[in-house]
Amino acid sequence: MKSIVRPFAFFILIILLLLGAYLMVPDKKFIALRGENDAGVAIPPSEKFIEVPLASDTEQKESNSKERYAYNVHFPKIALMDHPELANEVNAVLFTFADQVIRDFRTHIVEMYSPEVPSSFSSDLTMRWSPQLLSPTIISIRFDRSEYIAGSAHPNSQSTIINYDIEERTKLATSDLFASSTEAFPFLSSFTRDELTRRFVDVPTSEYADMLLPGTAPTNENFANVAIVSDGLIVIFNPYQVAPYARGSQEVHIPLSSLGDRLKPRMEEAMRLANMNFIEATPEPEEAQ
Repeated sequence: MKSIVRPFAFFILIILLLLGAYLMVPDKKFIALRGENDAGVAIPPSEKFIEVPLASDTEQKESNSKERYAYNVHFPKIALMDHPELANEVNAVLFTFADQVIRDFRTHIVEMYSPEVPSSFSSDLTMRWSPQLLSPTIISIRFDRSEYIAGSAHPNSQSTIINYDIEERTKLATSDLFASSTEAFPFLSSFTRDELTRRFVDVPTSEYADMLLPGTAPTNENFANVAIVSDGLIVIFNPYQVAPYARGSQEVHIPLSSLGDRLKPRMEEAMRLANMNFIEATPEPEEAQ
């Protein structure tokens, strides 16, 4: 009898263990972010759930032969199927930025107008975007634009980073990424200055003093474009900021290993979530019985 009972009991134990493991694995179709409210009370997953954002391309373009200008501006539209109100708030920020870029372009055309410019010359603006981080809580979008005003010596290229906290419903400044806002810019300044100094071994002393040093000074303006990526941060310096136009823009990657505990835990959580293998953001529709 014992020879029968023991294998049977062992079999039941294995079934119970497998059942427990199954119940502990989160549904692949949802990601429940557990947290606490201001009072330290645990928030049920259903109240804190943020789905994976989807980004699609939106385009605004115009060509005006009479006023001799054309623009083609692309920017993302974020979709959150179960949280459209949050998506609307993100999209309002992204649309406002793109619209302002177009408005500034038109202003520059008027301000830089010269009757001496041949009528065959025209002004143009292009902008493209790329996602740096798309996590359920935080997104980081990069915008690269090129603007040429008729009569200028060359186009003006600029990159802009928009970091946005979906859950907190707010646009993030660079200092918001760090646990200590007072230590953020000194750290960024020191790290990027050392990297660029190694990169520009051929830079004359005068150029180093006139461009690289002031361009990496620990100010909000110098470090306005810091992208969040899945393995750290990328600092972008636009042309003329740390080097002459001919050298183009400069990027410095700061890996997580170099950041240590300087980032807010929320930023590291967003990076971790972005690296997860999400299958779906919403459940599949149930089949009709």
